[in-house]
Amino acid sequence: MRLAARRAEHAAPPDSSESLDAMKACASAFERLRPLVFTAQEKCLYDSLALMAFLASEGLFPRWIIGVKTGPFGAHAWVQSGHTVLSDQHEYVRRFQPILVV
Repeated sequence: MRLAARRAEHAAPPDSSESLDAMKACASAFERLRPLVFTAQEKCLYDSLALMAFLASEGLFPRWIIGVKTGPFGAHAWVQSGHTVLSDQHEYVRRFQPILVV
């Protein structure tokens, strides 16, 4: 993660349209390749960190978010750039209140 932080200092602004298009393309490739390496089912923390590392290797640095909900309690981690959710469905993550954004 330190390497990603250093690279992020020199990256394009995360909300630029060029950067967002590149993130979407990489996230789509990650989604297709992931089943060959691991299952993301019930593993949102690992999945989101793996996507962050994958995007960082491409010089892309979105936000990593952890959120919680009540009734019943739940926690979730996802990757997002601006208002665009890269690792999940917007309809699902909007149920969670972010408590950590990196």
